[in-house]
Amino acid sequence: MSTLKLAPQVSEAALARQWPQEARRTDRTDTYAGQRRYRRTTWEAALEVQVSLGPGRTETQYASARDISAGGIGFRRRQRIPPCAAVRVCLAGQAEGVRAMIMHCTQSLGGYLIGAEFRFEEQVQAEPAFAQAGWHPVPCPLL
Repeated sequence: MSTLKLAPQVSEAALARQWPQEARRTDRTDTYAGQRRYRRTTWEAALEVQVSLGPGRTETQYASARDISAGGIGFRRRQRIPPCAAVRVCLAGQAEGVRAMIMHCTQSLGGYLIGAEFRFEEQVQAEPAFAQAGWHPVPCPLL
């Protein structure tokens, strides 16, 4: 009898670190320091964005990455996703993704520019302990 071994699942935090590294190999990173916590790197990638519609219900929507940083991702879509919506962002055709919360959605020519902050699983699991201490970092529910 042989055992079938599946590839280990990549953690959300690892993906949130890996994607900006991949982007830096092919695209350019901005030099704007301003109020940003992380520098953005332009990134062109096809994405699948799973939008939470309620308990146990999601809808997959397609998008194009615009830029990425260690803290989040910017992408273009034809349809609006409201701020505070919980999403999971995946590269097109891949099952692994990173949880994120929509921070802004701005209408532009041909669609919307959307910014999402990464909220990977390891971070989400740590937040209840902070909430008990009176610190509430996330004003909106997550997946």
